[in-house]
Amino acid sequence: MRKIIVTILAVLSAILACAFFWLKGQGDYTPPVISFPHNEITFTEGEDKDILLKGVTAIDETDGDVSDTLVVESVIPMRDELRATVIYYAKDKSNNVGKATRTISYLTEETKEWVELPTEDPEDEPEQDGKTEPASSEDGADTKPDSAGGDVEARNTENAPQSAENPPAAEENTEEESNEEELPEGSPRITLKSDQVEVAQGSHVDFLNYVEDITDDKDDRSWLWHQIYITGLKSLNLDVPGTYELYYTVTDSNRNVSNRAELTVIVK
Repeated sequence: MRKIIVTILAVLSAILACAFFWLKGQGDYTPPVISFPHNEITFTEGEDKDILLKGVTAIDETDGDVSDTLVVESVIPMRDELRATVIYYAKDKSNNVGKATRTISYLTEETKEWVELPTEDPEDEPEQDGKTEPASSEDGADTKPDSAGGDVEARNTENAPQSAENPPAAEENTEEESNEEELPEGSPRITLKSDQVEVAQGSHVDFLNYVEDITDDKDDRSWLWHQIYITGLKSLNLDVPGTYELYYTVTDSNRNVSNRAELTVIVK
């Protein structure tokens, strides 16, 4: 009788063990997967973090779309304060938590001032139709060519000495170009391989490949490479033919900002 009871208990134990492992195999232990949109996003310090959830999805293999559980856990600025790492998490109905990180463009109130500097828009410049209005003398009469076939007033202007009020145009341009290149002492400098490139419509391009060199009096090139910021990528659409402008800057460890190198991207 005792042997029968032991046998029954052994069989029941085996059945319970099989049931346990079967139920365990039927459980959900896979966390949801978080996916991000391909478009670039810029987040300014102090903004509502909900904008970081736009376009982000969380899909669970058992529960389906669980995007409503998405939460921005933290926003961690990088050293250059031009990018940040965003940590997201989401969970399914079985409380499996999935996490993912994303690198975004990041601005503080200070860096926002120089990143959003207005650029000259060619459309704002007056159109030149190639026609020149005839010059007039002070008494209103039109200037006529002299016997030598030249314009008297024009030749007199060319031969006249340059005064302090009217310096030569070439010198003015040289001075303006020089001022544009002036940077505070210790600032890094960035140069591009070209100022204009053509890319095929629908192609995928790494625009960091167009950087030729970065120099600084303190930081090395490999470190500066990770501090490059490209303005204009948000409006660049490689699927739409057109002409786009990108502006490259780099910030060193002392927070000195480089010159702005311009790259014209023509999508064909």
